[in-house]
Amino acid sequence: MRRDCFVLGLFVSAACHAQCTPTYHGELGLPGLGDGYADPMIAWNDGRGESLYVGGSFSEIGGAFINLLAKYNASNDTWSALGSGLSTGFTNGFLASMVPCRLGSSTGAERLIVAGRFTSAGGVPGTEAIAAWTGQRWEAMGLTVPAGNAIWDTVVGDIGQGPRLFVAGGFGIPFGGIAQFDGQTWSAVGTGVGIAGAFSPYIADLEIFNDGSGPALYAVGRFDTIDGVATQLAAKFRNGQWSRIGLGISRLGDALKYLDAMTTYDDGTGPALYVGGTQFGINTVAGSTNVAKWNGSAWTKSGQVLGTGRVSALRGWNDGSGPALYFAGTAFPGINNFGKLVAGQWVSVDGSLRDSSTPNSATSGNWPSAFGLAEAGGNLLIGGSFITIGPVPARGLATLQACCPCPADFNRDGSVDGSDVESFFVAWQATDSSGDTDCSGGVDGSDVEAFFRAWEAGGCV
Repeated sequence: MRRDCFVLGLFVSAACHAQCTPTYHGELGLPGLGDGYADPMIAWNDGRGESLYVGGSFSEIGGAFINLLAKYNASNDTWSALGSGLSTGFTNGFLASMVPCRLGSSTGAERLIVAGRFTSAGGVPGTEAIAAWTGQRWEAMGLTVPAGNAIWDTVVGDIGQGPRLFVAGGFGIPFGGIAQFDGQTWSAVGTGVGIAGAFSPYIADLEIFNDGSGPALYAVGRFDTIDGVATQLAAKFRNGQWSRIGLGISRLGDALKYLDAMTTYDDGTGPALYVGGTQFGINTVAGSTNVAKWNGSAWTKSGQVLGTGRVSALRGWNDGSGPALYFAGTAFPGINNFGKLVAGQWVSVDGSLRDSSTPNSATSGNWPSAFGLAEAGGNLLIGGSFITIGPVPARGLATLQACCPCPADFNRDGSVDGSDVESFFVAWQATDSSGDTDCSGGVDGSDVEAFFRAWEAGGCV
């Protein structure tokens, strides 16, 4: 099996020769998930090197029985739990968010904050729904979440009051569903969310974005009000106040409509905020959409209506041919639940998540879904519940490998000169995976030949 620049170069931007077409790799997803789904995912350095962390709702990953959260060990292609792992009690647990954060760390070192629905992390008291992993042990964050409730998202940023960790969920979460942590104490961010009708309101996703008026906290989910301000599905917090975003968006009179995804992306016209979910409306704009763009002054639709399912994740990524906006979702059979925006239209990527005729598969076959997107080593990770992606088998976790850059400009400074030779030999002598310039899977004499062939030509064709 040719693993190319993927497993060996998962957390180092590998240098490979010539150009390529981005291709799917299913190695991470084989044997993959034994049940459930994968999302969220993050590449994080605990001080001993960068590794991939995968959360979600599962009890088995890579053939190992691990609940909800696992670390991938690229050196031996195995998965392990973090300490004694996460416990779910007698409820259906899941991990919903992971974010690196130094706030509250007794040593000042970065910790990985994980949140979702679980009863404890490593058996440490006070770790219901949210906990901090130091790289060696679990620690409580000091936020008491009532049993059975979930935190859906976390984000770290400074919106003018100093660095904060923001967490959000539903009304079972303290402070009305959204709280902030300054490293010492937790406090409210308004009075929380509300909704008309019988359904419970909640915040599904958070993002820090500067629309030109300064950095602000943005929230999306299922709600009609936040802190008493009338604003459906999306809101902005700045200077201590919540407000509607521009002229706002609408759930079209359907109490079940909600937003589930948000990201910042620059399509060439400047950074903008993109939101996605089930079909929703833009006030003053006819029709509905699954994804919309806020450029700081107006909302516009992004791409065609995908269908009656939901967009679960949005992310910008450069496959080597230029940046593009990608989406992950569920119940969109017309586009197979994963795709990118090209010339204003959503298109699938090499078939994306094809339906499978395999009955009773451990992960969904007839109803494949993509729930999360992440980047590691320059490659795009897709997590969800599926058994194939494009032409390859993969259970719940797969990689779309970017085109490898030319090895001539080895140090990526934009020019081909003697400094590239120096950088290459440092990597090659250390047997660093970036020295595998011929993509053979190993670092040897053939890589020297491949590098100098490109370097002497002044580039690649």
